[in-house]
Order: sequence, then structure tokens, then C-alpha cells
Amino acid sequence: MAKKSKNTINKNFQSTSITLDKPCYYAGEVINGNVSFELNNRIYTSNLKLKILGYAKIRWNNSGSYKKSFDKLENDYKAQETIIENEVVLMSRTGDKGLYLENGRHSYSFQIPLNNSLPPSYEHPYGKICYKVVFESGESGTQEKLFERTFTVISILDLNNFRYLKQPNSVKIDKINKKCGCRNAGLVSVTINTLQGAYVPGQSIPFGLIIKNNSTKDIKNFFVYLLQETHIQANSSLRVISKFEFPKKILKNSTEVYKNGVLTLPPICQTFNHNLIKLNYFILVSVNSKIKDKIKKIKNDTLTIPITIGNKPFREDETSLKYVSFKPCIFGNNLVAKSTSTLPKKYEYADFRPNYIFYEK
Repeated sequence: MAKKSKNTINKNFQSTSITLDKPCYYAGEVINGNVSFELNNRIYTSNLKLKILGYAKIRWNNSGSYKKSFDKLENDYKAQETIIENEVVLMSRTGDKGLYLENGRHSYSFQIPLNNSLPPSYEHPYGKICYKVVFESGESGTQEKLFERTFTVISILDLNNFRYLKQPNSVKIDKINKKCGCRNAGLVSVTINTLQGAYVPGQSIPFGLIIKNNSTKDIKNFFVYLLQETHIQANSSLRVISKFEFPKKILKNSTEVYKNGVLTLPPICQTFNHNLIKLNYFILVSVNSKIKDKIKKIKNDTLTIPITIGNKPFREDETSLKYVSFKPCIFGNNLVAKSTSTLPKKYEYADFRPNYIFYEK
């Protein structure tokens, strides 16, 4: 999404824009683009240049949310790390001679390479990995930002390099079913089976369930979730990606076997590990308890199965996937909590929605 600079010092630059040959780039690719602008008057400047800037940025506090007042933040944690900073000079003065630009329309093409080891673009209420093209003018230290455009970087995670994840997985847990007044009603045994441990967006995760309700109380609700777990240094949070609800009540002293469960994968970021931000996925089974879309943590006795999300499928799965495209992440723009929408802009993250690889069936 393009974003025009708020700096109004150089008012002679009008209708400034940056166009890129595509919205998404793989790490290691070359960005081809064009910057154009209109000048109302003849101007003097030292140079015109473009910068590719990539950075990881986090900000959170010990309560796991933003304070109502940003004047006094207690136990506020923040960090930023530059991932890439490449520069291309479009025009510059020679020696002591000034660089003059005549009024009218100007346009410059450019090519800027990306590093091979870049982490993927990612947006979260408490952290982000962001990449942008910045158009600037002026000497170092006095540069004026004229325009910027954000784009998506995708880092390939080929599941064929992790063949052990092609194996099926099965996890079992015994859980005490509670009666009113915290009295034990008896044990509930749950087993969940998956065909493999890794998938790509666009695929579905099939699973089977064996639920033995050996208690004296019916199980009214039974859910299976796919959760995205984001670690931001010492902080972590969970978001629901996909949900399955068991179609009927599980009666007391009964066993239910269900073989056709499915969790569908929307456009989401791959599993990755960066110094400031780490992203994992897992399936969670919840008995008699519906969880919120965003939660801080889960109980230790909860049944979970780790799932790896890649963006290049197993060879055996390629025949069932027709073609690949890029689609916006399911989480919408401006992921900062609604309660912070009235805060000064300097405390809010960019209104950007990354695109991710998505396989159509």
C-alpha cells in the first residue's frame, strides 16, 4: 500500500508515485520499479535516491495490551532491528556543481536486489516485519522522505526439505470432566489423529477423533482449533486460524469416533523464526469450552498437535493443487487493538496487509 510522506517542506514535488512490477517478492529476487513525480518549479537538490528498507519492530507491555495513556507507560518493551537497507542513487550532483531539475514530469526506472535470507513480511498488534521502498532527496542526515511504498517479501519454506513431517501423528489426553460445584464427574479420553504434520495455505488439514466420555456428564460442546502462536521476545499471543465444532452432543458413558474432521487453511504466514518474532502453529482440542479469537495462553492439560505451515507443498500433494496465487492475509488492515485507534499516529503500526502464497484446489 502506498503512503505519501507527511513532510511538506518540498512542496514542489506533486503527484509522486512508486510503481513495482508485482506486489510480492521472494527473498533473493530483484525489485523492478519506477518512480515518477511532477515539479511545479525548477528546483535545486543534491541528489535523488531510492532506498529498500526492511525492519522488525516490536512493542508491548507486561499487561499484554496497550495502556490507555501513552504519556506514562509502565514496563513497556520495545525493540527494532534493521533487516535490509539497500540504496540506489537516481541522480546526484557532480563535484561542486548543483543538481537542477526543471519543472514538469519526471520518471526514473530502478532495479534493487533483495537479500537471500530475508524473513517473511508479517503483521501483528504487537510486532511486525515490514519492507518498503522509500524515495528521498538530500544529503545524509538531512534527507527528506518524499514517498514510500510497502511490499510483501516471502521466504520459501519447502516442505520437501522436512520429509519427517509427512508422517501421521496421534496424540491422546485424559481430562477430568467437572460437575457443578467443581466435583469430578469422571474421565474424558480424547485422541486426535492427523495424516501429516505440515501443510500449505489452501490445503485442508483432515483429522480423526476418538472421544471416550467415561464421565457421568454429557459433553455439550467440543471444538478443534488451528491456532497461530506468535512469540515476541518474552511475550506471546494466540490467534484462531480455523475452527471445527463437533456436530452433536457426546453423551455420558459413550464413545464417539469421527473420521471426517477438516480444518481449512486460509492465506496465512509461513512458520518462521526471527530474532524478535517467532511464528508457530498447532491444533488444539477444547472440551466444553469455546475459546476467543485472540487469547494469551492455554492450559497445560490441553490436547495439542504442532503443525508446520510452509509455502511449497510435498511432492505427493502437488497433483491435488491446481495453481498458486497470492492472496491478502486473513487478518485485516491495521491490527492494532480498536481501543488504541484514537492514539497519536506515531504509536500505531502501518496500515498494511501482506500477501501470502495460496494454493487453489
